[in-house]
Amino acid sequence: MKSYLKFIMLAIIIGITLAFFFYKDIEKEVRAFNSNIDQVKVFQVGVFKNKDKALEEIKKYEQAYLYQDQDYYRIYVGVTINEEEKLKEYFTSLEYDYYLKTIRINKNIYEKIKRYDEVLNKSTKKTTIKFLLKEMNELFLKSQT
Repeated sequence: MKSYLKFIMLAIIIGITLAFFFYKDIEKEVRAFNSNIDQVKVFQVGVFKNKDKALEEIKKYEQAYLYQDQDYYRIYVGVTINEEEKLKEYFTSLEYDYYLKTIRINKNIYEKIKRYDEVLNKSTKKTTIKFLLKEMNELFLKSQT
């Protein structure tokens, strides 16, 4: 009976040891993958299966752009990293109904958007915000193609 317990204990110890090494290996891969990717917040105002309907809807929005995501056409009006509240106020003042979502993007594009986001933080004029959104939206769109 004791030999069975020794065998079971040995199997558990071997299993834990192997799991530890597999975890360490996977953890390194996950960190390497995530080090090149960051997240942005995107303001989506519509999603359509029909491209013609999406093109008709997009006319209602300034600075909007269309992004095809598999079988869907998504209309985005803004992207930010840290200025979510400012853009919420801005889009609410324009009476936009939006859905806020988080999307992962390439670190290089993220850094470029971050610079615009810092300027957006200090901006109060709607014309400046509009210009910054246009630039940030174009960068985001490049990251999705």
